Amino acid sequence: MVACLWMADGQGKRLPVAPEQAARVAVEQVGGWAGLRRAADTTLAAATRAEELSASVAKPAQLVIAQPPAVQVAVCGRGFVDASVLESEQAPPWASDMERAAADSRQRVVQHLNASANDADRVVAALLAGDAAAAAKIAYRSSDATAYSLALGQCAKDASAACGLLSAARWAQLDAGNAAPWLALASAAWRRGDEAGLAEGLHRASVSSTLDFGYG
Repeated sequence: MVACLWMADGQGKRLPVAPEQAARVAVEQVGGWAGLRRAADTTLAAATRAEELSASVAKPAQLVIAQPPAVQVAVCGRGFVDASVLESEQAPPWASDMERAAADSRQRVVQHLNASANDADRVVAALLAGDAAAAAKIAYRSSDATAYSLALGQCAKDASAACGLLSAARWAQLDAGNAAPWLALASAAWRRGDEAGLAEGLHRASVSSTLDFGYG
């Protein structure tokens, strides 16, 4: 039996071919397809490798803009706090605690100074307590020039009746080598038109060894 195969020519006509020729054509076609398949596999492998290499390359770091740190200020007894807290119209939550602690500390200091035998300490205690009259009474009975000058200085800003007990003349007696009370006397003499008093005050101030107002 003779096998007969058909092949199409260029115009689409089928032509009979011998089995040997058909087999050779088939082998050639299969070989061509295998080559194409190998080429396709090679191309796909190269593309996959390129993608892997691209993924392995480190990406550039993103630019992160840091927010500026909050401005802080030092608060005595509290430490550093954000400035925005102090700029607020509302008092910070810890303000009342600080005020209470300050009041307690001031009270302890006043009690300690009041227990002192030193007139100047007790004048300071009265002034811390806001009692200018008590300070003036202590100074009036004292021969301590520091106590006297402290009370007299506060009396310059206070209208307490007890302040009328104090004078620059008494201060000058207690601290004659200090120019401050003499200048105060010279100023008072100038205001009342007392030329002799003015001259005396300026002279005593000029020969004094110190200048200490004591209260400021």
